[in-house]
Amino acid sequence: MLGETIRRALCLPLFQVYGNESVVIPNAEKSFLDKRTEESLRVYIYEHLGEKMAISTLSELAGMSTNAFLVAFGRTLAQTPAQYVIAQRLRRVK
Repeated sequence: MLGETIRRALCLPLFQVYGNESVVIPNAEKSFLDKRTEESLRVYIYEHLGEKMAISTLSELAGMSTNAFLVAFGRTLAQTPAQYVIAQRLRRVK
């Protein structure tokens, strides 16, 4: 209940300025990548390791906004997309 109260208190100024449509509180179950999306992102990243990758491209592949993608990616893989790409590039070099 305390968490809900804090969430409402933090969102209230946004609601007052922008209205209800701009205040988006992601559901906990949508804060992670599903297995199919995770696998398709892994394959895409692996196939494009030699290229520059934009977060916007990865988020489009996941079918999410950039912010939602960054949160979901971090919660699912416990690292940022940049950290993941660098680790995969280093793994390939080895």
